[in-house]
Amino acid sequence: MKSEARPWEQPGAQLRDLEPDRGDLLQWLGWAGLANGLASLCLLFPALVAVPLGVMVLLMARHDLARMRAGLMDRAGEEQTQVARRNALCGLLIPLIPLLVLVGLLADPTSRGFRLAAPTFLRPASGQRR
Repeated sequence: MKSEARPWEQPGAQLRDLEPDRGDLLQWLGWAGLANGLASLCLLFPALVAVPLGVMVLLMARHDLARMRAGLMDRAGEEQTQVARRNALCGLLIPLIPLLVLVGLLADPTSRGFRLAAPTFLRPASGQRR
């Protein structure tokens, strides 16, 4: 009996009945997370949207990329999925900037407890009186 050539086992070939990619969906969600992250530099509400959306996109993108590498999902949307993952990560990190700035400017961790202090440019220099 002659062995039949199986085209899906040839180098570089893949099955045609793979799970479809979600690259377009993830890319749109990633851009939405990034836009909300940027808007959170001025407002609070977008940060409340950007963080959960970013986490969701990161998890979905990681899952899809793993399935693509395993050959279980169509690799056509791999680049879009990677862009979505990068945008979601930026959308997660950007809302932290105003929070860190606010804590750094207003908090004086050397005092007893954690009290609000005047920014350093408003404090008199040592040895000077006001």
